[in-house]
Amino acid sequence: AVPLLAALPIREVLYVYLYARLFVCYRPLNSRNRVLLLFLACAAIIGILTFLLYGPNLGYRGFARFVNCALIAPLAAEILTRERDFRICFWIWICIAFAGCVTLAMQFFGAAIPWLTLVHQSSRGGMTRYMTLLGEPNIGSMAAVLLLIAMTELARGWLLRCAMAACALVFLTLSLSKAGLIGAAIAACMLLIRGRSAIKGLIVPIIIIVSIFVVFDAGLLSLGGTNIAQIDTYVDVAKANFVGDADQMPGSVGFIDDLQFRVFEKPLNSTTLERDERLPQWFAVLFGGTYGLAGSVATAERGLVGMDNLPHNSFLELYLVGGAVFLLVFLVLLVRTGRSLHRYAANHDCLAATVWPAFIVLCAYMFSYPVIYAPVLATWFWLTVGLSLNTRIVGHRAERCGHSVTPWMTQHRVR
Repeated sequence: AVPLLAALPIREVLYVYLYARLFVCYRPLNSRNRVLLLFLACAAIIGILTFLLYGPNLGYRGFARFVNCALIAPLAAEILTRERDFRICFWIWICIAFAGCVTLAMQFFGAAIPWLTLVHQSSRGGMTRYMTLLGEPNIGSMAAVLLLIAMTELARGWLLRCAMAACALVFLTLSLSKAGLIGAAIAACMLLIRGRSAIKGLIVPIIIIVSIFVVFDAGLLSLGGTNIAQIDTYVDVAKANFVGDADQMPGSVGFIDDLQFRVFEKPLNSTTLERDERLPQWFAVLFGGTYGLAGSVATAERGLVGMDNLPHNSFLELYLVGGAVFLLVFLVLLVRTGRSLHRYAANHDCLAATVWPAFIVLCAYMFSYPVIYAPVLATWFWLTVGLSLNTRIVGHRAERCGHSVTPWMTQHRVR
């Protein structure tokens, strides 16, 4: 049933309806949205150039991949008029994360889900990494950190918080991903700055869930069970993978070396990629090598071989496909979004205190993953960008506070 639903053009139909409503009932072409609109315009121009160089299929697919979630931002900036609307959107996202956790737990306990296992299978340290409804394993681990942040701010009631903590811990443990652990550390630092109440909201549910697991695991082992006991092995492999313990996990690379490779070495290697000879060198530097140069669409359509064509770095991929201009436009959009969210978070509303640290974590993820178009992460990111441009919510609060409020880390929370 799920593959059948995925084959239906539901997203395209919704976009047509919502954008028809957007242009009929609202004014999206305003100065407030100009950087966002410039980003979308650059993506469209790159798509046209890709069409001219590599044909319609690659041009359309490359453009659609880059804007499949970015189109959420203008809708969020204009159509959503209340904080409650954004909370509903984030809770829908959280419910999908719960569904993804269910598919992960089912596979861990031996259930067969063919439409997932046939798409992606991998292992690390001899332990299986499971594909979930959210996507490949790294996505689940990174989404877990957003769940933890939402747990401390959006969730009300300890039962719900414990459920969200359990879901996040399952993703972080079974994904065997360094990105999720690094994101969790960044989120913990942000919440530590936030204050004792935020740390309490993060730590207490985790302690409760871990305690329940320890008791349950001890009881299961006493009865001769083995499934839950495998989590101990997952934890050991995750630690070895994170620190690069070659004795326990041959070939593993620590997070510092991995970060150095993704941030410095890989960008330098990717500058030697062979661009289309019809594009002058100066043009490729300023305006990029189109969607046919790098990314999963390019590798699939052109049969490219080599990891340099799969940057695993949002900033690097933006530069490769759109050059310095496309990257600069995106960086300006990030700065404007960050400034707006920081002013908004000074009010310490539960939504504001969620989106600000989550935005910082997503920006950190961009050095190791194509966050801007990976559907699960990109949906949260572009919804946040739209929120930052929504003057009915962010602008209203900033005006009410006169931009003179105490900074986010020291202001008392307003309930």
